[in-house]
Formats: sequence, C-alpha cells, structure tokens
Amino acid sequence: MLQIRPTIWAPLHKIRPKPSYTDLTLLVQNWLLALTSASVGFFAYSYQSETI
Repeated sequence: MLQIRPTIWAPLHKIRPKPSYTDLTLLVQNWLLALTSASVGFFAYSYQSETI
C-alpha cells in the first residue's frame, strides 16, 4: 500500500495544487470497500454454487 501511494499522489498534485486529502482518502476507502465487498460476494457465490 505504501508503494502504491506515491504513484496515486503524484498525478493529483499536477491536477490540483492543493488537493484535499480527506476527500481523496474517502474516495480510496470507498473504492477499496467496494472492491473487497465485490470480491467477497463473488467468492461466496462461487463457493455456494460449488457446494450445491
């Protein structure tokens, strides 16, 4: 996670000279939450279909 952050922060400094870090962290958290929930739902669905 620490290695990915510099590549995420770098383009945002070019777009906005003063990016709001709170909005960015909320965006990243929502994206990670959606990604994890989607992957968990997919694995649960695939596991359920295999057992039946």
